[in-house]
Amino acid sequence: MENCSAASMFLTDSLELELGTEWCKPPYFSCAVDNKGEGKHFSGESYLCSGALKRLILNLDPLPTNFEEDTLEIFGIQWVTETALVNSSRELFHLFRQQLYNLETLLQSSCDFGKVSTLHCKADNIRQQCVLFLHYVKVFIFRYLKVHNAESHVPVHPYEALEAQLPSLLIDELHGLLLYIGHLSELPSINIGAFVNQNQIKLFPPSWHLLHLHLDIHWLVLEILYMLGEKLKQVVYGHQFMNLASDSLTNVSLFEEHCETLLCDLISLSLNRYDKVRPSESLMSDHCPCLCIKELWVLLIHLLDHRSKWSVSEALWGTRIEDTVQS
Repeated sequence: MENCSAASMFLTDSLELELGTEWCKPPYFSCAVDNKGEGKHFSGESYLCSGALKRLILNLDPLPTNFEEDTLEIFGIQWVTETALVNSSRELFHLFRQQLYNLETLLQSSCDFGKVSTLHCKADNIRQQCVLFLHYVKVFIFRYLKVHNAESHVPVHPYEALEAQLPSLLIDELHGLLLYIGHLSELPSINIGAFVNQNQIKLFPPSWHLLHLHLDIHWLVLEILYMLGEKLKQVVYGHQFMNLASDSLTNVSLFEEHCETLLCDLISLSLNRYDKVRPSESLMSDHCPCLCIKELWVLLIHLLDHRSKWSVSEALWGTRIEDTVQS
């Protein structure tokens, strides 16, 4: 009970507000909303203010009012909500990477004034589709994924056989996705504040959408891996990839490796930012080039602190930061 009360201290009170609404929109990173005068640090659509982190830690349905219909539309195709991830997981992740590629190609388009609105709409639509899919994966794990006994020799239905393979397949697909998007620190630098305000609507270039989609992917992959471990209560082995030590990839090793990579990337982004200012200006400069990157810091710290409460080993957060600083 002490752990639960401690967790609630650093989380927002938005869970209660969210449950009182008729619907809740899937959260995403956004610094496009102006919250001046509202006493908020992050936008209402953020993972913190929407209560997403609290729901993750308390093991509650990620989106209780979403994906309730028999079918859903993802990437312009209708799918059966309760079976799509089992029957078509590879196809869905292939479509996801295809959408990522489409967004990357938009960066090559010239952002002259006449095309800003069109490019913004295309990039925003791609990002929303990708974020929606990853949220669907979370909901599917929570609501529909059943735990199967691997040692049972009782004949099973073909769907159940596929479902039993899904956790391992997700490990492979998520690892492949992280390899595809690469490091946050390797993204081309962009002007976070670059936008055109048309009729009180902020229009951002494709590079802004790509950066924020990468932030979404990095965080949502951690959420999915965490939920997978909480649901199955056992280590899940991937079938296709191995880690740097030539050991079989698992949900635990992928989670920890991704956390380490994220921490290094976030520190690198901060260091690069301070390299461009004078020593006298360093105290006046924010170490995060974007409010969403600061939110990712907060999410990562709280999730790792919560995870360490149930582990006999030292928190990954503390050990990785110490190693990074020493190096």
